[in-house]
Amino acid sequence: MKLSIYSAALTLLVAASGAAQATCTLQNGATAGSVSVSFSTETFDPGPTSASQRQTRAITNATMASAMGISGSQRIMACTGGESFMMTDSSYTVRAGYSPNDTGYIETGIPNLYMYIVYANGTATGIRYPTTAGGSYSRAASTINSGSGRWADIGNATVYLYQTGKISQGGVVPAGVLTRWRTSDGVNMVDIMLNSFVVNVKSCELTNKTPSVPLGEVHVSHFTGVGSYAGSTGFTLGMNCDSSIKPTVTFTGTSVSTGNILPLNNPDADTTAKGVGVELLYGQKGVTLGEALSLGTTTSGINNYSFTARYVQTESSIQAGVAEATANFTINYE
Repeated sequence: MKLSIYSAALTLLVAASGAAQATCTLQNGATAGSVSVSFSTETFDPGPTSASQRQTRAITNATMASAMGISGSQRIMACTGGESFMMTDSSYTVRAGYSPNDTGYIETGIPNLYMYIVYANGTATGIRYPTTAGGSYSRAASTINSGSGRWADIGNATVYLYQTGKISQGGVVPAGVLTRWRTSDGVNMVDIMLNSFVVNVKSCELTNKTPSVPLGEVHVSHFTGVGSYAGSTGFTLGMNCDSSIKPTVTFTGTSVSTGNILPLNNPDADTTAKGVGVELLYGQKGVTLGEALSLGTTTSGINNYSFTARYVQTESSIQAGVAEATANFTINYE
């Protein structure tokens, strides 16, 4: 009796083990494979931009089938337990969204730059990844060519690179798995791989971030009254830029008098001159502190912008002394 009990228990264990096995099997000698997608280097202007499609890459159903060692017209998989075909398992973060093709987004790691995948021209429709909810695509295998799904039924894929807004930083988008086609019970079909690519944002870099402008020694007698000036000295702000950038410069300081005069450093010191300040000019026009000044449009390479600094009398009387002023400046560009 003990022997028969053990035998029955063994039979039950074998049956349970068999029930846990996958019920989808690859057909026609198919094996799991992969295809690769490559985007070319992207270069963005730094200014505000509206949403736009940047690049697309096509993957035909024949390419997907070939990756598995079959043709597009051959059956991929036989499933007997209500399983689904899925696009899932991306190595990138996927997120909810509403692309122009009714998908969510695959993140590139560059803010406002995303990817997504859409299938068309097959007998099955509405195949998109990720979903607008940021999830996996899933479709019952039995609904694709009556359960004999082929890559010809799934159709041809387009992988989109899509910009949703301003791109303010560049970087390298790493290689990885965009998505994996597999069954819901874990039988892999094709991985769609992304090769790494570079994202650049046009920029400018100052050739000298701390320029010093020596105004020299100016005698008090050179001034004739409030608003008169002396000691004019030219200086240049140089920037190494990409082409077609529109930079602005904003000078800041504690303004006195008319709002475009820089006060002298250490104004309360006995050795500091009194009754004068420093004015900056761009061309023949005084620079207003705190306001962005347009510098036009750059060419590729070194762009030099000529300014003038000069002493300006701010009070009715002047006391000789050290006359130094400091202006901070910020470069913005688009």
